[in-house]
Amino acid sequence: MRRRWARRNHRAEFAGFIHTLSMLRSIWVALTRIGHGDGDLSDWRRLRAQAAQTHNQGDRLSPN
Repeated sequence: MRRRWARRNHRAEFAGFIHTLSMLRSIWVALTRIGHGDGDLSDWRRLRAQAAQTHNQGDRLSPN
């Protein structure tokens, strides 16, 4: 019983870690796009949403 609980706990912790990495990646991509001149801080929400959507679709992260 204890091992089963520990295994579930590790799986949940790992899933949370992966989710956090995905969020951090979208932030990094948005910041990179701002740094490359693809927008400024007023475009932050749009750039981050685009990065997250692109990541979720499995497409390349670079703009066309």
